[in-house]
Amino acid sequence: MKKTPKILIVDDDRHVQMAITIALVNEGYEVYHANDGKQGVKVFHEQTPELIFLDLMMPVMDGYEFLKAVQIKHDSPFALVVLTGHDDDLAIKRCYEMGIDFFLRKPFSMAEICGLARRCIELKRLEKERSRLLTELQDSRNQLEQRVKERTFELSEAVASLEGEIREHHRTSKKLENKTVALQESNIALQVLLKRRDQEKAQYDMELIGKIEKLIQPYLDKLKESKVNAAQKNILNLVEQNLNAIASPYLYSQLSLFIKLTAKEIQVSNLIKQGMSTKEIASVLDISTRTVETHRYQIRKKIGLQGRKTNLRQELLKTY
Repeated sequence: MKKTPKILIVDDDRHVQMAITIALVNEGYEVYHANDGKQGVKVFHEQTPELIFLDLMMPVMDGYEFLKAVQIKHDSPFALVVLTGHDDDLAIKRCYEMGIDFFLRKPFSMAEICGLARRCIELKRLEKERSRLLTELQDSRNQLEQRVKERTFELSEAVASLEGEIREHHRTSKKLENKTVALQESNIALQVLLKRRDQEKAQYDMELIGKIEKLIQPYLDKLKESKVNAAQKNILNLVEQNLNAIASPYLYSQLSLFIKLTAKEIQVSNLIKQGMSTKEIASVLDISTRTVETHRYQIRKKIGLQGRKTNLRQELLKTY
């Protein structure tokens, strides 16, 4: 239900009070009035009006003291219109400096009063809406920045772990290369050991690529799709390029196995091998379950399982 705007009239002239009150009530406003500034301050705190019509010259407490008492500012949540019958430019300047919104000289028409009331209330409504939207925007920005920090930390941890595994792999490869020199001078039994070494290396390469695609690439993709600024996007692209450079020596063996598959079908195949369901794959790759089913059908077709009751995951684990 829409709230009825409240308007306060602070003026010691009863005729002015009554005329403005009747005009504003007919416009649908909830109107309060006070005969002097002191009484006006009391009503102001009790009713918290959206708009105040204020006379400057009043007994007990004049309009200037009232403005100080209600702590008027340029960004106050209420609008304030000063009513006066004097042509004092210094008074006008002083009131505007204190933070009032409009200055209306007497005599004035009720059409002016009603039009000014509508305008002031609408302006304050727009100011409040703007302030609310700015607050929401800042909150969203803070949440996004926190999310980017968390994801960046996770990515850094994953990259550090991957670099350690790569260093360990290089150390292992060096040891195996040294052994190769001696194995070449050995008999058939030693050649069997060499073959086993090659098999282990190939398996390690596939596991390494799988870890990149499972632990790092999905987070990179989600971060790239989120609302990041240009600098953050450049950092993400640089991380992805570095990962590709690190992984490139190991891609040939895996690509030779999936030469018939598209890039997306290779991603789906790897997630199937990890035991993920269609729904889980759709969530990781940010695609529909129907699209995942289409990829599964194409994979079965390309590796020769079409029309066969063979478990796709078991076949991928066994063959690839």
